[in-house]
Amino acid sequence: MQNQKNLIQATADFEHWRQTLINKHASIPDELRCLALKLLEEYPISHVTKALRICTTQINDWRKQLPSKSSAPDFVPLQIEPDLLPKSDLSLQLSHNIFNFRTRLRF
Repeated sequence: MQNQKNLIQATADFEHWRQTLINKHASIPDELRCLALKLLEEYPISHVTKALRICTTQINDWRKQLPSKSSAPDFVPLQIEPDLLPKSDLSLQLSHNIFNFRTRLRF
């Protein structure tokens, strides 16, 4: 049997949020959304939605908003033959738009 500590804590967190809610139509906070999505790693969606009293459509919409996992490998090794090395400086710049990541290699 799975440890239900996480599910019980999440249920308590959702209930506390509901009890302290000022605006009845307020969106569920991101922290609680992430908590619900994390529970999907341990429990079926039906258990999570029933315990947290949220609808399946909501949790599926939240799941769609997550960045998709890339099937590309994290590292691609390159082999450079010694006779193909340039005689002058060579630089290679890699950029990733989503994470605003940039790196530069100089040979």
